Amino acid sequence: MEKKSRFIGVRLTEIEFEQLQEKASMSNLGYGEYVRILIKEDINQKEAHPIYKKDKGKERDRNCHFKITEAEEKRIKELSRISGLSASSILRMMINKTSPPKLLSSDDRQMIIQLKRIGNNFNQIAAVANATKSIDELYLRENIADLEDVLYQIRLLYGV
Repeated sequence: MEKKSRFIGVRLTEIEFEQLQEKASMSNLGYGEYVRILIKEDINQKEAHPIYKKDKGKERDRNCHFKITEAEEKRIKELSRISGLSASSILRMMINKTSPPKLLSSDDRQMIIQLKRIGNNFNQIAAVANATKSIDELYLRENIADLEDVLYQIRLLYGV
């Protein structure tokens, strides 16, 4: 058995803590052992993860502390680095059976930046049109062309 050499603490909501206790007791395990098993399952799992959505408005009022092995700590840190989430968030996702977000490729990030820029331009066109009751047709056509270019790139990349 691998020696548990690391100590980690996680803040949980009352509901998350109750879910952890319930799932651990259903497995006849303590919550520390149950979380270690979740980490090991994740280490062995190599499939793609769906996008994680943070539960907003939940107050985390419970502390949960347990020891983990060095390998488990490395896996949590790796998941944290890859996803940009804290170790506590990673462990909460394991408890709740949710997954960290997928990282975007640089192409995806560039397209998102382009789409945001085009969206801002359309908002500015709309604001000027509402204020002046006229529209800069040339500027509008340029932005429509930009949008069509980005949509074409998306269709090529994703076969849409």
